[in-house]
Amino acid sequence: MVTPLASLIKNASFVLTRQVASGLIQLVALAIIGRHYGIEGSGIYAMAILVQALFAALLNLGIAPSNVYFIGSKKISAATALRTSFKICFFVSMIGIPLGIATVKLAGAKYLPGVPEGVALIAFAAFPINLLQGYLASILHGLQKFNKLNAVLLAQPVIFFISILILVGIGSSSISQLVGCYVVSATVSLAITIFVVSGYVRREPPGGDPGYTAKAINYGYKANFSNLLAFINYRADIFLVNFFLGPLSSGVYIIAIKISERLWLVSQSVATALLPRLSELSVQEEGGKSLTPVVTRSVLWGTVAMCLVLGLFASPAVVIIFGKDFSGAVTPLLLMLPGVAFVSASRIIASDFAARGKPEWNLYTAGAATVINLIGNVLLIPRYGLAGAATSTSFAYGINLSIKLWVYMKITKLPLTSLLILEKSDIEKVKSVIYPKGN
Repeated sequence: MVTPLASLIKNASFVLTRQVASGLIQLVALAIIGRHYGIEGSGIYAMAILVQALFAALLNLGIAPSNVYFIGSKKISAATALRTSFKICFFVSMIGIPLGIATVKLAGAKYLPGVPEGVALIAFAAFPINLLQGYLASILHGLQKFNKLNAVLLAQPVIFFISILILVGIGSSSISQLVGCYVVSATVSLAITIFVVSGYVRREPPGGDPGYTAKAINYGYKANFSNLLAFINYRADIFLVNFFLGPLSSGVYIIAIKISERLWLVSQSVATALLPRLSELSVQEEGGKSLTPVVTRSVLWGTVAMCLVLGLFASPAVVIIFGKDFSGAVTPLLLMLPGVAFVSASRIIASDFAARGKPEWNLYTAGAATVINLIGNVLLIPRYGLAGAATSTSFAYGINLSIKLWVYMKITKLPLTSLLILEKSDIEKVKSVIYPKGN
């Protein structure tokens, strides 16, 4: 019999493999961009891509987490989710595209200093593509087809990496062409995803739930607000660094963020595998209560260990990979590491809340953390620069985790130690999964 923990570890390992491969590819790509296009070029590219990502976070209506929840809990079919995803993406795009273009043209010069309007508009072409990609990938996520999910999500960074090599090979220094390659890689990745998802849909009988659009939006808008606030919490510092200090500083700061976020690979992988699994167990309160604590504390301390290792080698690693020009990223990177550990545990508890059908709980905690982060960044960046941004963000991540822990303890009646303190049985459980008796 496959236990919930064994199933989780198996699925998480699939996701982790993809996350590691994708993370390494993106890190090398970022290093090439930094060395070839310079600090300022890196900052301009990062800000342009971030604008369209902000609109996707703002307008996606939370359809992706809805698909995962309703498919994972066997309440709707993949075919229903596919049809609904295309329909909602069309209507959201009809609103988002003109709104995005108008925003870039009217407010870009003021709020995106140093970022050319044309570059931002090219990047915005990826908005509807990434929107639909997120919707469709969530169908594979809900079906727990993690091998297929890994393949479609790995396609974009691989194609983009190849495109960068081509640009560098021909000696191009155009940021517009670099951003254009990002859009092309997103388009090809979407085409692959449509092909893969359609294969699962063709196996299902016709019909479906005509009321799923309303159900998806009703569940999703709560998750969307939470994810939007999380996005702002994770990315507000980049916008404000660019606003106060310009693309040169944001180019350095983005390196610190990208390196630190590589340590999220484990928690992201586990959280991805955990949500549909907990959705299946949502009717069994004891099932979720036994799984979430062991996963939370294991991921937390695993991430802490990785943070300590990175902290020891951060300075030489940044210089070797990105060059001496980016050595200013070391201090903010070190200041971000506590926040990285906080987020790792917070992400697991967030999956538990979502699987309970209560994504609004994540909304409340993310809201408080985002307000603190924004205030902290506005106060600290002008005075302390990149170090101020990193400190404020790390502190906000700590607040987010603290509130989530309090809420989780209130609803489950479990003690704080069950979420934070490793137990000897944790190691034995993992060993029993990796080395089952009889093998």
